[in-house]
Amino acid sequence: MKNFTRSMLIFCIVSIIIFMTIGIIKLNNLHDFKDEEPVVEMSLGKEEIEQIYEPNPPIIIPEEEVEMDQIIDEEEPVEKLVPETHLVVQGDTLYKISQIYGVSIEDLIKWNAIENEIIYVGQVLFVVENDVGLIVEKEVPDTLNRRVFLTFDDGPTRNTHLILDILYEYQVPAVFFVVGNSISNLNDSDLILQRILYEGHYLGLHSMTHDKYILYLHESAAENFIEEMNLLQALIFEKTNHFTWLYRPPFGTFNNFTQNHIDVMKASDFNGWDWNIDSNDWSSTSVDEILENIESGLRLRHNAQNLVILFHEHNITVEALPIVIEYLKNAGFEFSPYVPTNHFMMNFLSNPDI
Repeated sequence: MKNFTRSMLIFCIVSIIIFMTIGIIKLNNLHDFKDEEPVVEMSLGKEEIEQIYEPNPPIIIPEEEVEMDQIIDEEEPVEKLVPETHLVVQGDTLYKISQIYGVSIEDLIKWNAIENEIIYVGQVLFVVENDVGLIVEKEVPDTLNRRVFLTFDDGPTRNTHLILDILYEYQVPAVFFVVGNSISNLNDSDLILQRILYEGHYLGLHSMTHDKYILYLHESAAENFIEEMNLLQALIFEKTNHFTWLYRPPFGTFNNFTQNHIDVMKASDFNGWDWNIDSNDWSSTSVDEILENIESGLRLRHNAQNLVILFHEHNITVEALPIVIEYLKNAGFEFSPYVPTNHFMMNFLSNPDI
């Protein structure tokens, strides 16, 4: 009996200790829970978010105070006096221009270094002289955008592909004035003509025979001339499915075109082009000589807006072409493609009808 009583006493004591321990643990948890702020789901607007997450203010660097004597006054632009000029348009002649400005043809030739009394559309002529009788400024006015048109005569030849490779490398357009006999005598002429067009160049007509007697000296020279242009146009269309209306008279119009030629071409739909800069690659023996010829032509045509440069397809031409292109690019000239709708007069006769 004593043993039973002792066991019950121990059991009660242990039970009391266990219940007291559990109570203490629960009380501590309740205290921790009360310390936390309740979580409430809400939708915050832009203003509330900006109040909670205020961005850092921008960094403002104070401007330095500048003393007045540190300010450098810009020089007032000085007006540069230049002679009055005239932009040559279609139909202009030296006589007509001399009458407009009341000057002599001789003075126009002297002031503008005109050769053979030939002027070109787009050319800017000085129509007065300065106090010392000299041209004040030989540079082209800034308003003029000087354009260069590269042209190659007498192809296609074995060098045409090489010329096209160079033009492609520099992304420069050109006009190829081809000859009918050259097309017939070259096995892959079809491929060459098609490549010319495919790469964005223009095909021009340069007669079938390139024969001076047939085209200019024969009693039916004018009729022969237009007939050869028609035949060549048809030949190019046969090989490329492309019509071209631009022609270049072999040897140029100067001292070759008669009134009959002018009348025949005026009645046609063709447009003609001579040139105003000659590379003379047909007679030059070095690259330097070709470059000097072009530089000389640029100086002579210092006020011409449109510069049409004559090349052929000789070996020396292939060698000189990259150097010429780089020279013109560095000088700031723009290489332009021929666009029929933007045709401009370029002939030694200053005749808008041919």
